Amino acid sequence: MLGSGVDVKTVQARLAHADASITLNWYARAMPGNDRQAADLLAAIMEHPEKVARTA
Repeated sequence: MLGSGVDVKTVQARLAHADASITLNWYARAMPGNDRQAADLLAAIMEHPEKVARTA
């Protein structure tokens, strides 16, 4: 997802990108704050793995 709750394949189709990697590469540069958010999320998961929903 691209931070808005919309999956990358839907965004790719809406923007008429030939491949999802184009969409991901573009928005990865456009959203530098995502790195901090990802780091915080992973830290929380590692500190409290019992709170992670298990889907398997």
